[in-house]
Amino acid sequence: MCSLPVMVSAITEADFAYTAKLSTANSTPYYELEIPQIVYLQVSRDDLGDMRVFNGAGQVVPHGLRNVTAEKITRLKSLTVPYFPLYKKADGNNGDLHLNIQRSASGEVIDIKSSAAITPETTQQLSGYLIDLRQWKQPVDKLKFSWEAAKDTSFIRKLNIEISDDLTKWNIISTDKALVNLSYQNHQLVEDVIKLSAPTSNYLRVQFADDKPGVAMTGVEVINTELSQQQKQNWKKATVVIKKDSAGEYLFQYPLKSSLRKLRIKLPENNTLVNAKVFSRDNETKPWLYRGSALLYRLTVDGVNIQQSELTVNSSTDNNWKLQIDQQGGGIGSGLPEIELAWQPQQLVFVGRGEPPYKLAWGSAQVIPITQNASRLFVGVGQGSNNTMLSKADWLEASVKPVNLAALETPAKPINWRQGLLWAVLIIAAAMLIWMAVRLMNKMSAE
Repeated sequence: MCSLPVMVSAITEADFAYTAKLSTANSTPYYELEIPQIVYLQVSRDDLGDMRVFNGAGQVVPHGLRNVTAEKITRLKSLTVPYFPLYKKADGNNGDLHLNIQRSASGEVIDIKSSAAITPETTQQLSGYLIDLRQWKQPVDKLKFSWEAAKDTSFIRKLNIEISDDLTKWNIISTDKALVNLSYQNHQLVEDVIKLSAPTSNYLRVQFADDKPGVAMTGVEVINTELSQQQKQNWKKATVVIKKDSAGEYLFQYPLKSSLRKLRIKLPENNTLVNAKVFSRDNETKPWLYRGSALLYRLTVDGVNIQQSELTVNSSTDNNWKLQIDQQGGGIGSGLPEIELAWQPQQLVFVGRGEPPYKLAWGSAQVIPITQNASRLFVGVGQGSNNTMLSKADWLEASVKPVNLAALETPAKPINWRQGLLWAVLIIAAAMLIWMAVRLMNKMSAE
């Protein structure tokens, strides 16, 4: 038990492949650093156990790892609100919509009609909706619409959205949103949620931007969302190649020693909709393991671009990955997909013991891993700029240099001389027993 501290203290920078200087402008007991991507590319171990922090005297200082987080509060509120259809003349010459508002004795709006609604039924055309937000009284992040559409019905309807407090003065807040209902090769694609950044107001007016008949709604829901604390993700572009003799299969590498969490796949041609599956394996001798699937699309209709490009995968550090595209409907067409990889960085927290400058060293197949979880190693050292015991260390990229690249090579297994000697003794003893037995048998035969 006493040999471990001696072995750890004997480790030097020369035991690692690379080093880089860290800048610590403030004087605090602890420092934190988001581990750069280059470290994940060059370490030998998935747990970053071949990484150390040295002080100015070349001594190893205690360190630990924890996930990088972005602190946000989650609050999700939604409400189904009243809405009223608006009409215009079927010839499209509606001009401004003059509203006839009917209120109850308490002042509540019970019916809203446009002036065009008094024309005969054959001359009216649904042009939009007025949404009553007076029960909501907070910003609107999303609008969720419900409608009934016959099977195989397809449409993409661009919207103009306005807000008002008095039904007289209107301010446009969006002209590039669209509702989508598409049917294609037994796939159903529905986009019924509109993302907004609408301030608090009493009314929203949603109008269809073209002269086609509007979509008959069955419900409108308003949503306000604040995201909660979530893990940070970094993105890295992958090099993609076509798998030989396998239509619709594409190979790429994941070289980082950090778990892959999500893919962002950009299809090469517009107006493409495909089923995609992702597989991975640690090396080429092992079978492919299923990691996730998604319906991917990239479409443009009436000048509106819609796409779904993200695919969440089961977390893995495998090096070899395969994207498999369903070839029904022609696959993705010509060209290669562009793939970005989302990975979760970690935060290094170390003790400011000794004098700076501090150095980070990494990349070794020979040192013993001693990495610990920072939440246990540094009790009471929280995250955030308000912590006076903790400050950030800056990564000096220009100071990165190779020190001992041979440290990345796996050392040869040492010869166990004690075990070899024991085997030699056993073999000699067995040989002597055999010799004695043969000699005894010969003597007995001679008698």
